[in-house]
Amino acid sequence: MSQADLHRDSSVLRDGLSKAVELDADVQRVCVALYQQLAGGDPVSLDNLASALGLFVSEVKQALATSTLAAVEYDERGRVDGFGGLTLNPTPYRFELEGRRLYAWCALDTLFIPRILKKRARVRATCPVSGRRIRLTVAPDRVEECKPHDAFVSLVMAEASQLKGQLRSSFCCHVHFFASQEAADTWLSQNQGAFILPVKEAFEVAQSMTDQRFKDTLPVQRIGVGAGATEPVETEAGGCGPSCASDSSEERSPRQRAGLWAAGGSVGSALLASACCWLPLALLAFGASAAGISAAFEKTRPLFLGLAAVLLGTGFYLNYFRNRTAACSSCAAPRPKLRRFNRATLWVSTLLVIVVALFPSYVGSLIGADIPAVAAQAASGAPTTTLNIGGMTCDGCAAVVHSALMKVPGVRGASISYPQGRALITLDPDTQPSNESLIVAVEKVGFQASIAASASPSSEMVIPTEDK
Repeated sequence: MSQADLHRDSSVLRDGLSKAVELDADVQRVCVALYQQLAGGDPVSLDNLASALGLFVSEVKQALATSTLAAVEYDERGRVDGFGGLTLNPTPYRFELEGRRLYAWCALDTLFIPRILKKRARVRATCPVSGRRIRLTVAPDRVEECKPHDAFVSLVMAEASQLKGQLRSSFCCHVHFFASQEAADTWLSQNQGAFILPVKEAFEVAQSMTDQRFKDTLPVQRIGVGAGATEPVETEAGGCGPSCASDSSEERSPRQRAGLWAAGGSVGSALLASACCWLPLALLAFGASAAGISAAFEKTRPLFLGLAAVLLGTGFYLNYFRNRTAACSSCAAPRPKLRRFNRATLWVSTLLVIVVALFPSYVGSLIGADIPAVAAQAASGAPTTTLNIGGMTCDGCAAVVHSALMKVPGVRGASISYPQGRALITLDPDTQPSNESLIVAVEKVGFQASIAASASPSSEMVIPTEDK
């Protein structure tokens, strides 16, 4: 076949395929999104696809049904595992993408799918005549490597009416890689109506077909073959901004970023809501005073807890219930890995919010589990002092006060009741601390204190039940 014949046939095929696979803008958007989700290496649920696109499942099904790409493969659970030339089911055309092993329906599919995904792919196939292995590295805008370098692709002419609804049987099953022209000619002698193109020509046919098919979705670019090929030039398409024209498969959309901010903000709000208990402990650990801290944060506790709940609710809404996405089809392309990461982050944040919000309820058990029996010590003849404590609102506050008092030299034990606002302190008769030292110890952790009473072991005093 002469070079003129090759150019003529490739031009006719390019025009024929472009007409046969024309798609409207909405269908293009669904198809590109499905390609991108399927490229993640897992079957695609139509529910997830519809949610990512902001459509109803019925709208997605309608788009796939009207797509002239036609063939859609489903697994036993009704999920898509093959579409438009890209499949998870083994075929002779191995299509490796970022370490994931996928497959293509035919040789031409391996040349145009990288353009849609905007990612580089490694292609492995076997010549059906000679049995030689064929290796290609296909970028979105060029064939970067082809071994053997003189490989060919077989193609067939097909009317648009033949391709609609039966693309695989009328076209794909005739499209192969051949390791040499000799092998391709041998195959041609047994397959009337077919013709062959060098990989370079076949790539240009595939790219032209793809740009025509997804003209409202994919940005315009220059294409080439080999190391000397022209660098791709992408322009804005379909109303997208420059960020949409870039490879954004690993970037987070505004909705995803908002979901992460909501999750992080809820944890921060919960931390502030419980600061009345944990902040004094933290300050004391670094030797700083926490005077007035607990009372100040206790007043704002309901506000921050409410804010945490609102932020968590926003995060769940953005990740699970908000179906409508940006009108830009490239920006709206789903990113399964990032979506899973965002949802995992949201649930981890929810757990942290619960743990932090309940901190005042269980911190007493963590800190004050070893509080001695003050009543027993008082009955044994040890002197006691009672303090009025202001600002305590929970068991955590009581635990903080107890920890502070037990560090005062001469204190044997302390029983704290935050509902009564009192602390009963048992003292060492030989090294009794001054009242001032007890008051200072309490004030350092953020509470107010004053002496209520002091008594000897013989004094009649009601010893409060210890609250934990």
